[in-house]
Amino acid sequence: MLRAIAEAERTLLDAEARRSYDGGLHPQDGGGLDSAEYKFPGGAISAKLIDGRPLVDVDVVVAASKVTSLQTLLPFFDTMMSKKRSLLLVVPDVDDEVVATFIVNHTREIAQMVVVVAPGFGRNKEGLLRDLSVVVGAEDRSAGFSNRGAAEEFTSFWIGHAAQATVADTEVVITHGAGSRRNVESYFRELVDGTPESGTTDPVDWLGAPGLRDRIARIERYLQSA
Repeated sequence: MLRAIAEAERTLLDAEARRSYDGGLHPQDGGGLDSAEYKFPGGAISAKLIDGRPLVDVDVVVAASKVTSLQTLLPFFDTMMSKKRSLLLVVPDVDDEVVATFIVNHTREIAQMVVVVAPGFGRNKEGLLRDLSVVVGAEDRSAGFSNRGAAEEFTSFWIGHAAQATVADTEVVITHGAGSRRNVESYFRELVDGTPESGTTDPVDWLGAPGLRDRIARIERYLQSA
């Protein structure tokens, strides 16, 4: 009985979130995203990684689970150094060892690299990471990357790109993500229309309406800022 009530309440909240956009602004077809800015809450995990300078020509690496080993990041470090790019790592959680490495490299200006922990909990956090992956045109690069010494652990990574990323203590701004307008608009429409991202029709697997509304609004602003 309690489950049925919870499902009914969640369904109504999701429907309300979608209806709130029926009469709102809608992204227009065509046009690029060269000047578009996608903003999401959060910030550098350490103040030592904030120096007022934007990351330029930045690889955006999104991790699906906690990053516990530097070994898993070595392929991304190699690419960053060989192509002289910046690196933004966005994770649900991260070990202190990884953070320390980022701080040393960034403060000594060996490389521009910042790690950000996505805010929120559970499905809300997963949704934000998924949204960011679409904006930066991320592709799955997790094949063969595992936390050495812990065979049961595996971290999935998606890597995309952006012209610039500005990281403060409470907000991250992505400028001109590599995701195509068509793909971002298609994803936006799925959220507005209520297509479950996981492919399930079970309402309990959806995000709560407040989180869904915030995510839709962020992507809508991104598309309209171009």
